[in-house]
Amino acid sequence: MVAFDKRAKPFRGNNLDLVAPLIEMPCHLEPTRRMEIHDQAAVILRFQNLRGMKAELGGTRSDLSLAADHLRAYLKRLADFDDVEAEEQALAHAIAYPDPLSALHFLTHWPALDRAAQLVHQRFDELDGDRYEILTLAAEALSARYPLAASLALRSMIDFTLNAGKSSRYQHAARHLAEFDALASQIEDFATVEPHNSYVARLKKEHGKKSGFWTWLEEK
Repeated sequence: MVAFDKRAKPFRGNNLDLVAPLIEMPCHLEPTRRMEIHDQAAVILRFQNLRGMKAELGGTRSDLSLAADHLRAYLKRLADFDDVEAEEQALAHAIAYPDPLSALHFLTHWPALDRAAQLVHQRFDELDGDRYEILTLAAEALSARYPLAASLALRSMIDFTLNAGKSSRYQHAARHLAEFDALASQIEDFATVEPHNSYVARLKKEHGKKSGFWTWLEEK
């Protein structure tokens, strides 16, 4: 076990790029494999003078998590100035993280909802609408302050369900569209995003024959 070093410095340069993959440890791994990852992390963290995070490495809520709890625990150990600097670097890293849903999960749970909304707007085309467990929670978290970003999260799930013809999810997609209807009245400016009425009209044109979906919508 590597003890926490109070002299450890916050993330610098590419340090976070090296550490992030190690704190994405899937919950289902066997204990032996988890220990191997712990050992690998200890070597890198010692070399990078980030030993404070060693004690925080462990299981995450999701296979696609940037481990917000681990980072938060690490930041609590830093001096105020370093705390702010390290947090800013971590949030900036999340925005550009290769897997946008990992980043969205992290930003939603941090929480840094302004950054989560920014990510949804900037990387909407990369969102996998199949990952409803992340997008549903993100839409709920964003709805009060960032209704346009919340609507995009909902659209991602709706589009995936209808484009893929996932009839087993039509009920959920209908609920998401009903939620989008409610959010639309809160959105003053859609900017470059397709307006709500146009979006619904396009759905009817492209998926009008998916009667199961529209039947569920009528019941909402």
